[in-house]
Amino acid sequence: MKTFFKILLLFIIASDIFILAGFSVFAFRVFTPLDPDSRDSELVVIEKGSSLQQIADQLRREGMIRSSHSFIVYVVLEGKTSVLQAGIYDLSPSMTVKEITDIISKGSITDYKKITIPEGYTSSQIAGLLEDEGVLSHGQDLADFVNTSSQAAYQVYEYDFLNYVATATLEGFLFPDTYEFHVNSSASDVVDIFFYNFAQKTTGLFGNEALGQAANYSPYDILILASLLEKEVQTEEDMKLTAGVLYNRLEIGMPLQVDATLVYITGKKTGQITSSDKQIESPFNTYKYKGLPPAPISNPGLRAINAAMDPTPTDYIYYLSAPDGTTYFAVTLDEHNENKAKYLR
Repeated sequence: MKTFFKILLLFIIASDIFILAGFSVFAFRVFTPLDPDSRDSELVVIEKGSSLQQIADQLRREGMIRSSHSFIVYVVLEGKTSVLQAGIYDLSPSMTVKEITDIISKGSITDYKKITIPEGYTSSQIAGLLEDEGVLSHGQDLADFVNTSSQAAYQVYEYDFLNYVATATLEGFLFPDTYEFHVNSSASDVVDIFFYNFAQKTTGLFGNEALGQAANYSPYDILILASLLEKEVQTEEDMKLTAGVLYNRLEIGMPLQVDATLVYITGKKTGQITSSDKQIESPFNTYKYKGLPPAPISNPGLRAINAAMDPTPTDYIYYLSAPDGTTYFAVTLDEHNENKAKYLR
């Protein structure tokens, strides 16, 4: 009997030690900042509809907390599961889990602006818009950042899609959407928000889900082609059919002859393009050089990206856009010239 009580006593003591050790680890993870000496902070975007697990994983991934599990346990114990709110938060590794939870429970920071980035805007246009709205003090900082190397950007953000970038520009990855930006943000914070949204919205592009002719091209090539579609045609149906036309041209070695690339080079409007513009020495000149341009000429939306990923099979080789936005297609050059005479008067 004495042996039994000794074993029971040892079991109780061991259990207490185990519980105490577990609580100590939990308390350390919750009440001690990940980096107490950090002076850095960054904007963390909690998307609408994010679950507690998704929020915890995001905070762990972005270097704000030690443990997703401890964050979840703390939030549940505090009864705050239902009060965590979507929004943009200025967080730091010097904050405890309690402090971070309190901030996210109170709602988004107040000094932000809700801004819609139109589909097809270039990085320069986006930079100008964000400067006008007070999001950036100097819009040129964003334009300069976009023209950095993908490898340098990868060291900062570590998004897998940056591995596909073949040039020293990040044009094409500033995903057009409606955002909430912190006033007086840094260019790197703004880019992080764009990149995060791009990664969320374009999983199929980098998940080998391209179909038909598009399956023969890299995700970055598809993004480049999507940027052309965004500037060339208007409707989703026309985008898919025009994608088929452009893939046909690529396959037969015909220059793409996309006016939007000349607009990108010259800054002119489509109707102002001249014959001499078609002779401009630039790798983006798709009249002078065959194949895709070296990088996107705009930041395409999801319709254009999906069209480039899943083009409509067609025998068409030619197309034109009439002044009213209607797109007309042709198989032969004679048919195309007839469309020109009929619709481009």
